[in-house]
Amino acid sequence: HRDILFPLTIFMIMFSVGALDSWQRQAHGPRVQVKAINYIANKHVIYEAYANMMGNTVPTLAEILHDCNEFITPDVSVKTLRRWWNLYEEWGELPHKVSNRKQQMKVKYRHARTGEIMDDGDILVLKEIVDENPNLYLDELAFLFGIKTNKFVHYSTIRRCMDEKLGYSMKVLQTVAKQKCEQDEIRFLQAFEILLQSCPERLVTIDETHKDRNAARRRRGWGKKGNT
Repeated sequence: HRDILFPLTIFMIMFSVGALDSWQRQAHGPRVQVKAINYIANKHVIYEAYANMMGNTVPTLAEILHDCNEFITPDVSVKTLRRWWNLYEEWGELPHKVSNRKQQMKVKYRHARTGEIMDDGDILVLKEIVDENPNLYLDELAFLFGIKTNKFVHYSTIRRCMDEKLGYSMKVLQTVAKQKCEQDEIRFLQAFEILLQSCPERLVTIDETHKDRNAARRRRGWGKKGNT
């Protein structure tokens, strides 16, 4: 029994070490992506909320990415952080999940053509879909476009048409209450100005609800370039 158990024990140890190493290498990317995206997204929320108060001192995206690289994810380049953020903005998911979703879409929409030419009628249909649902993701836009036109095109074609034909880009969506008290709003902003003292980093937000791709980036949507 000892002759059998000893090699088996060595094999189990080697397998466990290999499995652990594999898990660490696989989990490292997603964990770092979560840290990076959370940092960038939180900074965006804070700076956008107090843009009027901060004026020209609001940090740019490049500055936020640089800070993330310096203080949060030093092993990730600014170029990679920008690519991660762009994917999150367009897909509403972490980059590694976007890769999985793209693989699924290759199978699901394997008959979709990447070089499909969209005529004027198609562009009008796409514009109508986007104007009615500005917060949809690229795959959702491609799906709705296919339902309405019976022409299932690749999401990259939708993205290119949005940019080149319609002149649309990602923008911050604003939700305006139907009824609001201006005096309460003024008091609220004045109180925050006193508490924060022009330092929005003092603000800490906590959200106990679960967030997925259906809620993560819905604060942003498609709009005409140059318009606010």
